[in-house]
Amino acid sequence: MKELLLLKRIDFWAQLLAIAVPILLVIATKNDELFFVIYFTLGGVQVLSCLINKAGLDKEYKDGARKGYEIALLIITVLGFIALLDAYNPSHRGGNFAMMYLFVLLLTGFIMGMLYLIISANEMIFISKLVKRHELIK
Repeated sequence: MKELLLLKRIDFWAQLLAIAVPILLVIATKNDELFFVIYFTLGGVQVLSCLINKAGLDKEYKDGARKGYEIALLIITVLGFIALLDAYNPSHRGGNFAMMYLFVLLLTGFIMGMLYLIISANEMIFISKLVKRHELIK
């Protein structure tokens, strides 16, 4: 159980680092265009975390909002493939759906990122309470 708590803490802190490192990079370089790197670092860490937790975390430890997050992530991924097909459709000028998708993704990416951070924190807190309870019983 302690190993699971350690893994959840690493998961949570990796997400915070995925936010902090790009912000520090922006401050250090004074290049505010690099701020969008957060979307890729946080998104990459969270998608990887989501896949690992989907495969390896027992249901009893999962936050109730995780299932909704996974469904939303699947919908966003499918819409992304549709946007790619639209952008590269040779039969018409295409790209309208792709541009709309990117705009919506700009907004939803932030919301999804914060939601997953909350889900991870809730799971970490829950597992921490279980470890403390288990230690009290011993």
